Amino acid sequence: MSAQAAAASQRPWWSYVEPWAGAYALLGFTVSGGLPMMLPLAVDRSGSAAEVGLVMASLSLGTVMSPVCGALADRYRIHRILLAAGVLLTGVAVALLA
Repeated sequence: MSAQAAAASQRPWWSYVEPWAGAYALLGFTVSGGLPMMLPLAVDRSGSAAEVGLVMASLSLGTVMSPVCGALADRYRIHRILLAAGVLLTGVAVALLA
């Protein structure tokens, strides 16, 4: 085993992860894991069934629009801007429901 390979095997696990991966993981958990469960419950407590349906439809719209956003990001190289905008919009939406 060479010295370089030995040094690489002693690196901590987080040194192999890109810095932006954490932001994507948190955004993915919020949108895919937390919000779909919390939003209908929050709206149901203060609104009607139609409002719950509107909230769920808006979540599905985000899924449908993801290929369009991905194509824009690839074409114009605005990956960071779209990620920041998505995190900001998700934060605003969660704050408005709190």
